[in-house]
Amino acid sequence: ATEKVTARLLTEALKLSKMNKVDAALEKINEAKSILPNYFEIYRVSAFIKATYNDYLGAEQDYKIGLEIEKDNPRLMYFYAGFLFYQLNDTSAAYEVSEDNGSKG
Repeated sequence: ATEKVTARLLTEALKLSKMNKVDAALEKINEAKSILPNYFEIYRVSAFIKATYNDYLGAEQDYKIGLEIEKDNPRLMYFYAGFLFYQLNDTSAAYEVSEDNGSKG
């Protein structure tokens, strides 16, 4: 039941973000964290929203928290590598994360 509620909150957060309602989107993220704080997907969605609105420091922090929770998750590593490459222009770090991801499969 908590997973369904959390998934709904994440979907709402993404919709709000798409409508440029960043504060409302991040409120939904915080609600989700209060329900299921150790669910890595919350941090991936939060990082995505923050990166979209140029909060790169906050985005990187969320990706790292997500990876602390679920360090070998290929989806999370894929998004983090993309963030490092496209937002931070850190090709070597992106490559390193991609290589780690490739060795998991």
